[in-house]
Formats: sequence, structure tokens, C-alpha cells
Amino acid sequence: MTTPSSKSSRLEDVSKTGYSPASGSSGNSGREYLLAVMEQANRIASMTSLENLLDEMLELMIEVSQAEAGTLYLLDREAGELVFMVVKGEKGATNLVGMRMNQNQGIVGA
Repeated sequence: MTTPSSKSSRLEDVSKTGYSPASGSSGNSGREYLLAVMEQANRIASMTSLENLLDEMLELMIEVSQAEAGTLYLLDREAGELVFMVVKGEKGATNLVGMRMNQNQGIVGA
């Protein structure tokens, strides 16, 4: 079983080889990176807590896309709103968690 402290260690180890998903490089480093991503995704998929699942999914998406921040929304169909579920990035961004916006508003709702 993977512990929270080792959750990204395989991805970090593979990225130390100089492989970057953005480089489009193929070869052994690329395969190792994809295998590490798949292992991480499988570990996340086995989670039973929605809050933990979404948090770990966003962490993985940020790492794979080499982004600095990210937000995960869920759609409340009855209310017609997007709900900020997980926000990572700048300080204070977590204040957005739980906020709602019209599903047709902004870039996200487009």
C-alpha cells in the first residue's frame, strides 16, 4: 500500500531522468513516466473518500501537465451551478472551495 508521503515518489524519480511529458520524447524514460502515471492513477481510483479522490486527481493532473495550479469543479445539475471542489495554487485559493458559479458563466462554464 502506498503511503501519502510516497504518493508522488515514482513520478518524481522518473522525472529526475530528464523526461518531460511536454517534450513528446519517446523511449524508455517516456514509458517509465507513463507507467508511473498509471500506477498513481490506479492508486487514486481505489480511494473511497470523494474528497481524497478529487484532491489526489487534481495533484496528478497538475503534475502531469506541469502546471502551477489547478481547480476541479463538480456540476450541480439541479442548481445549474459549478461547485469549486478542489483548488490548488496561489495562497488563499482554497477560499474558493465550496463557492458556486452559474454553469454557463466564464471559461469553465462555456
